[in-house]
Amino acid sequence: MFEMRNEYVTSTLRTLHSAFPTHSPLAFTLIEILVVIVIIGIAVGVIVLPFGSGGRERKMEEFSRQLTALLHFAHDQAIFESQELGLVFNLTDREYHFVRYGDDQTWKIITDEKAFKQRALTPDFQVEVTTDGEKIQLPTEGGEQKLEAEPPPSIVFFSSGEMIPFEMRVYSKEVPVEYKIIGEMNGELKLKRGDVEV
Repeated sequence: MFEMRNEYVTSTLRTLHSAFPTHSPLAFTLIEILVVIVIIGIAVGVIVLPFGSGGRERKMEEFSRQLTALLHFAHDQAIFESQELGLVFNLTDREYHFVRYGDDQTWKIITDEKAFKQRALTPDFQVEVTTDGEKIQLPTEGGEQKLEAEPPPSIVFFSSGEMIPFEMRVYSKEVPVEYKIIGEMNGELKLKRGDVEV
């Protein structure tokens, strides 16, 4: 009976060993798994690389839409307040802000309107403004050449609802397309992606 029991145990162990081998040719070692993960990572990087500018373009579109909405608001606010408002770009400090034409016949930065707060320009975005086909030299105040008086705005909204016609380009070397904000004399504003209105 003892021998039968030994045979039963031995038989059971053999069965378990054949069912769950310790060195199965189908099993992967840790090194093999790590190699596969590295290869997958490289492949994903190669696939995603050509589309790397997509995130920047989305940011550029978001920036352009936000700026267009602010210009619409400034246009309406100039009519409501019966005052001339303007937009100033500061390329040195990479920011832009809105100004109001005061009774003392000078432009002053608007500080009492939250919507017109100073905003930063995205580092790799460039802005170019043209009126009547001529590019405006945007102010570069700051540092040693900081201007004492507020520079004149690049874009002006009159209390009559009119504005000086302009075209603003928003572009970057990292993004294959550019956005344009176009202002008409009657106060109409358009946003374009390339030559297509959005």
